[in-house]
Amino acid sequence: MKVLGMGNALVDIMTQLNDDSILQRFNLPKGSMTLVDREMSNFVNVETSGFSRQKTSGGSAANTIHGLSHLGAETTFIGKIGNDDMGHFFRQDMESKGIRTILYNSVSDTGRAVALVTPDSERTFATFLVLL
Repeated sequence: MKVLGMGNALVDIMTQLNDDSILQRFNLPKGSMTLVDREMSNFVNVETSGFSRQKTSGGSAANTIHGLSHLGAETTFIGKIGNDDMGHFFRQDMESKGIRTILYNSVSDTGRAVALVTPDSERTFATFLVLL
């Protein structure tokens, strides 16, 4: 089986928090997915850099392609990345999992979803999407 997916190329940054207080500082409702601009995304990313984190390529379509690739399907992902460290990471992470990529370059930064995970395992997302 061959599957082609197209969508937002995001880098998911899973960040383990010690408590909920930083969510209030960022004005992010607990458990929400809030679209943020590049400046706010960078601010959240920098301010949480001291916490335990993991990065992976993501976005809804990319996550589906990951799963299908893991199940043995021949997969390709089409998306848009910036010419930045996050974009290079996205490409390398997808290709390291055997996924063929067709990635267009954006003049903007690569999209990312900073997932802030509180001790009760609730996820709060600050998501920056690249304008197509």
